[in-house]
Amino acid sequence: TQGFITQAHRTDESFKRHFKSFMYRDRRTITGVPDKMTFEFKPSLTNQNFLGMGVLDVNYHFNDKASLLFSYRSNRLEEEKHFEKALANPFLDMRNSYSLTQSIHPNKRWTFKFGATLGKNDFYEGDEDLDEEYNKSMKAFSSEVDYKLKRNFTLKFLGGLLSEKDAVLGMNGLGALETDNSKTYFAGAGIAYNPIPKLSLSAVYYYGRTEMPRSRGIVSFDRIASDAFALDAHYDFDDRQMGGIQFSSPLRIRKGSAIFNIPVARDLHSDTIYYDQLKLRLKPSAREYDFSLYYTKEENYYDWRTELMTRIHPDHMADAKPDYRALFGISLKY
Repeated sequence: TQGFITQAHRTDESFKRHFKSFMYRDRRTITGVPDKMTFEFKPSLTNQNFLGMGVLDVNYHFNDKASLLFSYRSNRLEEEKHFEKALANPFLDMRNSYSLTQSIHPNKRWTFKFGATLGKNDFYEGDEDLDEEYNKSMKAFSSEVDYKLKRNFTLKFLGGLLSEKDAVLGMNGLGALETDNSKTYFAGAGIAYNPIPKLSLSAVYYYGRTEMPRSRGIVSFDRIASDAFALDAHYDFDDRQMGGIQFSSPLRIRKGSAIFNIPVARDLHSDTIYYDQLKLRLKPSAREYDFSLYYTKEENYYDWRTELMTRIHPDHMADAKPDYRALFGISLKY
């Protein structure tokens, strides 16, 4: 089965994406009519779309208890604030995505959100220098409930459905090994706690079950289970200065197999073809754990940021050496 599935540790590509996100300054512009309709936008991290737009949010408030949000993201995870990416839903890893979200706030304790998202599959981390991209579409339907148990303690629960075209969590093949469409049912839970006014603690866990119809081709998949988690703690020294610590593990397959139906013989007196079946476990050899320390400071004429990070078992590979990263960045304002 070595010739059918390839698992690679791509340190350079991972670092390039991480560095671009780290250095990018979140220059968002907000305009419109307060409490009625607002427009929020910022330039793209990579400028790979014709508008050069990274984020566009149009938020319409029906009243103080209901609103409708239309959003565009050139990259749903990369275009968010760098140190918040670890807490984001990993099943919504899309490029050039459009979404519509209805929010309802019946009272100060409860918030309900219902949304639909359409975009391009970005689970596959291609090489930008070689113009490698996986352009198959994906769509998702999701819901979320936030409950403020206390003034400083909030619980979050979410669930939804992700549909991928010709891919299974980004795994895809060509020709005889081409994959079929798949559906992933995902759920998540999180907490946000402020034990003191300037200290914020957050934790999230995501879990998914992926199904794909048994293919008539060579390759098919058993039901796949995957999960991810993240913990974050940061302290706001003041309105312009923040330091924090994160511990997380990116999306990883916990259980599941790829099944290969290999033709090995044919009956000379009929059209009957005989197959051998090979079953390959998709669970990686290890689990990646990421640990980082970060600090940011905003001044009138510049922004300063620092991050120290290590990845243990990068890309969930037991034989891959740990990654160690020390990033220092400064952005001038003029």
